[in-house]
Amino acid sequence: MADVAQRQWAGTQPGGRGNGAPASTRTGVGRGLRELATVLGVTLAYFFSRGLARGGVADATAHAHSILNLETALHLAPEHALQVLALQHGWLLTLVNNFYLYAHLPVLIGVALWLYWLHPQAYTWLRNAFVVSALLGLAIYIWLPVAPPRFMPGFTDTMALYGFNVDGSAAGAFYNPYAAMPSLHVGWSLLAGIAIIVCARSWWGKALGLALPVLMMLTVMMTGNHYLLDVVAGVAVATISLAGAGLWREKVESREGVSREIAGMTLRQ
Repeated sequence: MADVAQRQWAGTQPGGRGNGAPASTRTGVGRGLRELATVLGVTLAYFFSRGLARGGVADATAHAHSILNLETALHLAPEHALQVLALQHGWLLTLVNNFYLYAHLPVLIGVALWLYWLHPQAYTWLRNAFVVSALLGLAIYIWLPVAPPRFMPGFTDTMALYGFNVDGSAAGAFYNPYAAMPSLHVGWSLLAGIAIIVCARSWWGKALGLALPVLMMLTVMMTGNHYLLDVVAGVAVATISLAGAGLWREKVESREGVSREIAGMTLRQ
């Protein structure tokens, strides 16, 4: 997937930032403010819609049991073992709780700002993939509500151990407790990680891009927020969204090429 992105974002590699200048010098502050308003609007709409789209407890719990049974049948059920490992080591539990909170939206916003100013072509693709993945995720949450592992017998809500209760917080209106499938914590970390790998100049930057989604995959299971199949679904949603964003970009560029050709013919006449 990173190879495909690298070919699409060739103009964003070191030594070639799109058209050769940061977005601020090419498009001005006005475009930046409009872009910020658009992204914030989509993000707020996504979370508010997700909060309204709560599924029923019975259906969500039944779906969760089905996922656990399927993973057990496939001998792919690492969630409990990973959580036990975290619970046995206080430093690890603190690390994954903090990573779950602060390596999600804060990192996504930071990567988006970095791309916007220094790698505008990559930013456009990441933004479009983000929007597509949010729409896909929301549709699946409505169609298939799933209770997370922390609601199931034998699992622990590690965030609650530290006094963090989303249902009782100001974020409750934007929170759907039965939105385990797919894991967009993982999907969005993967999008950000691919962008970092493609655009970073240093080896340690690329290593950071690789580590981000891998660590998030482990974190969401250690904290009892997602199953392994949720992780797989999150990767699938991110992959589909990247492909869709690429196809959209090719369509737009094709239209722009036709428009330029028509304009050139008109001028020659």
